[in-house]
Amino acid sequence: MKNIYYLILLSILILNVPIIGISQESDTSKTGQNDQQYLRLQNAKLFVEANKAKNEGDIATAEKLYRNCIELDPEDAASMYELARIYVLSNQFDEARRMAEKAIKIDPNNSWYKLLLSNIYKQTNNFPESVDLLKQLVEQNPANLEFLEELAYTYSLIGDDKNAIRTLNNLEQKIGINEQLAIQKQKLYQNLKQADSSVLEIEKLINEFPYEIRYYALYAELCLQNKFNEKALWAYSKIAEIDPENAYIHISLSDFYRNSGDSIKAFNELMLGFQNKSLDLESKIQILISYYPSEKIFDEKNPEAFKLISLLADVYPDNARILSIQAEVLYQSREFKKARELLLKIITIDSMQVASWEQLLITESALADFESLKLHAPRAVELFPGRPIPYLFAGMVKSQEKDFEKALEYYRKGLPLVSNNLALSAQFYSFLGDTYHELNKTEASDQAYESAIKLDPENSVVLNNYAYYLALRSEKLEKAKEMSFKAVDLDPENASNLDTKAWVLYKLELYEEAKSIIEQAMKIDDQKSAEVYEHYGDILFKMGANKQALKQWKKARKKGPGSEFLEKKIKEKKLYE
Repeated sequence: MKNIYYLILLSILILNVPIIGISQESDTSKTGQNDQQYLRLQNAKLFVEANKAKNEGDIATAEKLYRNCIELDPEDAASMYELARIYVLSNQFDEARRMAEKAIKIDPNNSWYKLLLSNIYKQTNNFPESVDLLKQLVEQNPANLEFLEELAYTYSLIGDDKNAIRTLNNLEQKIGINEQLAIQKQKLYQNLKQADSSVLEIEKLINEFPYEIRYYALYAELCLQNKFNEKALWAYSKIAEIDPENAYIHISLSDFYRNSGDSIKAFNELMLGFQNKSLDLESKIQILISYYPSEKIFDEKNPEAFKLISLLADVYPDNARILSIQAEVLYQSREFKKARELLLKIITIDSMQVASWEQLLITESALADFESLKLHAPRAVELFPGRPIPYLFAGMVKSQEKDFEKALEYYRKGLPLVSNNLALSAQFYSFLGDTYHELNKTEASDQAYESAIKLDPENSVVLNNYAYYLALRSEKLEKAKEMSFKAVDLDPENASNLDTKAWVLYKLELYEEAKSIIEQAMKIDDQKSAEVYEHYGDILFKMGANKQALKQWKKARKKGPGSEFLEKKIKEKKLYE
């Protein structure tokens, strides 16, 4: 009827026909009809204006005009519907519900009114009422599939998975098998813990679309989730059969065999995936990292990871990232020379690979190759003046050359560059302590060691060195004792730590204890330095074993230069300190 009045109103506006009829007869019934017609025409006119205001975004005016429409025609369901929509937008759900319910009472067969009220019920958690309306809509409009979808969604929303599945089956009968419906039902069956039915839904997809690889992959994943391992393996095999060049299927099969406990097949499939050129390098690296975390990649007892990395290095011989991983593996396996070869290759390919430069310096230090460090450390400082590690190794080189002033310069420049690395800062302070000691700057040396210990109180090397230098100076011997004992506790198989502990005890005149400890050091250290032999001789002399002391001093002389008093001790057969 509202449309009819639109047409009447449009005709009047175009033809300029008076609303009141031409006849001037005073017929009471005709007057009543004309008044009713006038009100309806006014209602239609206001409805047009209200829609215009709404479309222009003037919601307040639209609301007022719709209300005016209802005043003119209390049975105006269309205006009630529009007001309900406005109230929904402003979250006035009680008022929206009231208007929508009145509209449906006036026009009970209007699907849009019912759909709106169903959504209002849903937003106010009145789900049973929402479902009832949707069921009415489905019954009234059997060809409208959207109402079926909405009903299924509402069932799933309230956890009524069985009715949701029943509704989706009804929908499937009308439109046929498709991915969206199958996956929806599969998830609902999974919620109901009906694994067989859940898997069957994806089987239906596979039967309908037998060459769609995605469905086999989804099927395999679902089967694994439900412990249907044989079905999962069948699906993976089908993917390999349909698309033999698919690199990812080998990765999936590797996962499958790994989870099944068949490590040999798992690794073989992984190798096939890594050999596949269609799988990009970044994906291979990510897979490698996910299968072998860093602690496993760099485990010398993990030949699988190393084999995969070697394979990648063969395929990508000039890729700096792969070579750097391979070099790190070799370093962790203590194959320092091979690691250095790769690191030299990397910096030849790209001289600005700072991580490789730093790893090269660390590797050459492990090799005690100070000639190479002498060449590379200053070069690394030049290339990367903002990185602390090159300064550390450049300082080490200068310390080896006895150029302690230059070493001190490197350490002082490198230390402020350290950021958020307490261990590295402690190492700088430790080397500063050593260097200041060599320069006879004992106060600065002690301060540096104190800073190192504050940053890294469990560093046995720093504790050992500081304790030893205090013992040499016969200063703060109780502090030296505490530090030397702690150093041994932290690293009990370190002969140098034991020697320092013995030497501190010697300085405290605890000769029996000192003798016991230094003998432990000599058992551990096959090489036995000149310093250890000399200390042992000094301890024996203090205990009255002069001949045995002389014997140890002579062994010290054979090992290398000892203290400045060693020759005098041997010549005069007396202890000098």
